[in-house]
Amino acid sequence: MKNKQKGFTLIELLVVIAILGILAAVGVPAYQGFQQKAKYNSAKANFTNAKAFIMAEISKCNGNDNTLSFVDALNTTYTMDVVCPVGSATGGRDASLGYFRQILWDKFKNPYNPKKGVVIDAADIGSAKTATTIATTTKEHMGFMALTEGLADNTMRLTINIGTQTGVGTNELLSQEIGVNE
Repeated sequence: MKNKQKGFTLIELLVVIAILGILAAVGVPAYQGFQQKAKYNSAKANFTNAKAFIMAEISKCNGNDNTLSFVDALNTTYTMDVVCPVGSATGGRDASLGYFRQILWDKFKNPYNPKKGVVIDAADIGSAKTATTIATTTKEHMGFMALTEGLADNTMRLTINIGTQTGVGTNELLSQEIGVNE
């Protein structure tokens, strides 16, 4: 009687490896596309949430209180007296910018680079009056927000580079003026 050896032949193993290679060649680009779209949508959501947060905090400032408070990552509560007089050219805008930059830094993560913050200082993007100069052709500014003085008195401009849905081409910017004293 002959003993029959058990196992796979070399041809069978090569066929399986070839099939796995084909599946990987199809699956990896599709997965990267899903990742890019998720980052894009996350950056868009960051903009919407940051805008809503700023407007809600400003509504507190526009009330009788004129103070804003926040809790940092170490659960320390800070209260900031923000003067928001109606009709003032800069009013509480300068104080509010610093306050909101810190809050945005603490609350939001950059979907494109979680190790970096989400807020860029106005000095890094150009003139304070032209916050839309966040680079749209490089990956360095993808996911970053800038909060600067607005074009009109008593406004702030929130701008974010949300990247692209496909990861190819010029990045998109979302930008909006937010009134400090409305």
